Formats: sequence, structure tokens, C-alpha cells
Amino acid sequence: MDVHAALLAVKGGMTMNKIMKTVADAGVDPHSVAKEMGSPEIEAMIRDTYELADSLRITGTPAFVIGDELVPGAVDIATIRRLIAKSRGG
Repeated sequence: MDVHAALLAVKGGMTMNKIMKTVADAGVDPHSVAKEMGSPEIEAMIRDTYELADSLRITGTPAFVIGDELVPGAVDIATIRRLIAKSRGG
């Protein structure tokens, strides 16, 4: 989670050098990360995620699926809470 949070905090465009520096600064071995990034398992997970997004017609981030409703784009917390309550029948 430390790496995830650090990557989300990076300003400007992402490059492989920025990614690896951020990973290293978070205390994780960048060589092992680079190796895992190219593994067949990770590539399959990414492919499956793209296929799922495509099947749901998700074309950008953020996007949320709440109940049976697709909510594209950034929405405020009140809207998220309302949609969750609606999906729960409330």
C-alpha cells in the first residue's frame, strides 16, 4: 500500500524512471518490481481488466459500478452514498 500511495502522489507524467524511483523510495526493490511487471500473470490480469472495462463500456477513470449502475467520472461523496443506498433498496 505504501508503493500504491506513493505512485498516486507522483506529480506530472509517469515514466518508467519515475515509477522505479518511487518504488525504491518506498523501500521496495525496483528490480523485483520490474521483473514482476513483465510476468505472464500480471499481463493476463491487465488484459482481463481491460476486457472487463471494455465489456462495461468504461472508457476512463475514475469509474464506479454501484449496484447495477455505471457511474463514470469523479463524483462527490454524497452522490456515492445516495447511489449505494439506492442499490441497497433504501
